[in-house]
Amino acid sequence: MCGKQTTDGDTAQVGPAIAEHLGIPHAAWVSEIVDADSESIQVKQDLASVSQTSKIPYPCLITVDKDMCVPRLPSYLLQKQSKDRPVKIMTFEDMADQNLSKYGLVGSPTAVEKMFAPPEVEKQVYFDGDAKEKTKQLFDVLVNKKVI
Repeated sequence: MCGKQTTDGDTAQVGPAIAEHLGIPHAAWVSEIVDADSESIQVKQDLASVSQTSKIPYPCLITVDKDMCVPRLPSYLLQKQSKDRPVKIMTFEDMADQNLSKYGLVGSPTAVEKMFAPPEVEKQVYFDGDAKEKTKQLFDVLVNKKVI
């Protein structure tokens, strides 16, 4: 499980890149875990102007939005029991590989030069019906646009 995106580059690529590197399926922009069993997880994804539910087999990776899980505050008893527990603080020097060329902006394979909303070229099209009817409608659109 990864966060949706960072606040620096804002490219939302780390989670999907990890999944691709590991060769496992992934789902981005997950807003809710609908169901999970021993073989798969079913998630709700909020995509641009639509939501969809996807079922993904394990092992998999999901990227979640910040509102996905709101942490619970620990109980008073748990706070009291853990107040003297040491907290290990790790620094860059503690990492095994201290090669600066692999981290941060210098190590990133991408760089954001400019952010802008793309121009709207065409409106979204929604198809109604069962899978067979939707497939026929999509086929007709592609033929009319001379894609196929």
